[in-house]
Amino acid sequence: MSQNHLDQAQEALNIDIETVEYHSAMAKSLDRQRRLAEALPHYEKAAALKPEVAESQAELGNAYRRLKDWPQAHEAYLAALALRPDVSSWLLQLALLEHDLQNWPEAESALMKIPEQKRETIEWRRIMARSLDRQGRLDEALPHYEKATVLKPNLAESQAELGGGYFNVKDWPRAREAYLAALALRPGVPAWLLQLAMLEHNLKNWSGAESALLKIPEQQRETVEWRLTMARSLDHQGRLAEALPHYKKAAGLKPGLAESQAALGSGYHRAKDLPRAREAYLAALALRPGVPAWLLQLALLEHDLKNWPGAESALLKIPEEKRETIEWHLTMARSLDNQERLDEAVPHYEKAAAFKPDLAESQTELDGIYHSVKDCTPSVKWTILNATRGFWG
Repeated sequence: MSQNHLDQAQEALNIDIETVEYHSAMAKSLDRQRRLAEALPHYEKAAALKPEVAESQAELGNAYRRLKDWPQAHEAYLAALALRPDVSSWLLQLALLEHDLQNWPEAESALMKIPEQKRETIEWRRIMARSLDRQGRLDEALPHYEKATVLKPNLAESQAELGGGYFNVKDWPRAREAYLAALALRPGVPAWLLQLAMLEHNLKNWSGAESALLKIPEQQRETVEWRLTMARSLDHQGRLAEALPHYKKAAGLKPGLAESQAALGSGYHRAKDLPRAREAYLAALALRPGVPAWLLQLALLEHDLKNWPGAESALLKIPEEKRETIEWHLTMARSLDNQERLDEAVPHYEKAAAFKPDLAESQTELDGIYHSVKDCTPSVKWTILNATRGFWG
């Protein structure tokens, strides 16, 4: 064959392969061989050669989606639906993409374009549930989470999503049931075991929480959530000495988390390590100033460390509307009392009595207080006695 004939044959071959049919067939052939990266240029070429063919646009969108190129997949599916607006499977894929791109209202909108008779699939229900959930409409999302588990009860992910929904509405028993169902289908998923542990903790089943946490592989335990939940579970079982290292580790893993610092402070306080408890509460309050419960604990610590002005200062940082508690008034009374400002302290003792008159401290110590107040009547003495006995013991 002459060179001229060879050139003509090559030219004919080149023309033949520049068709939608060729590129589409080649793309699918490579795709079936799990060579998606090689298939993609053919999907792109097919869509470019004949952009008015909706199927080519949808195939390209599907390829991009599986390669996790959400923006290009989104663009291709929109192009396909512009040509054929009513294809349910493409609308579903578009909804998935909108979801992955965190366009929750758009995901909901795409799903609502699917005819009602084609919505009874687990995919439709799960995407709708998530889209509503992410928009803060959990009450509307929950029925979809529930329906998804009915449509396919053996899908662990649906059970876990339902558990997450119940968790967020604080329905601990049903959340626990859903996570147990998920873990029965896929045992050992760390995230689900952690959620189960938190649920057991919220249900005051401390040993159950500990058990769930110990099923998580060791290499996946180094999280604040694991350490804090384990610490609290041990702590509630009366095992503070075992809990403290977990409180410490949680605070070390994420020193910018105020709650971890406060939990550590509480642990140290109950272990009577007052200086370290104070340090931890100061760290918590540096991150989140003004939390009344932490300020009160700091005041109690300053009191126990005999830093009376420090205790008074912490108490005065608590907003006035949050001061009307027996703890606030008694701590303020003692702080003022120890600064030899007994006239200022007595009204706080009296106020405390109105909250819980059956609390009282030792008669011996209060006798000294009574004799120090010039105009202390018997009724005032009784008020102070009842207000303070036992609180500081």
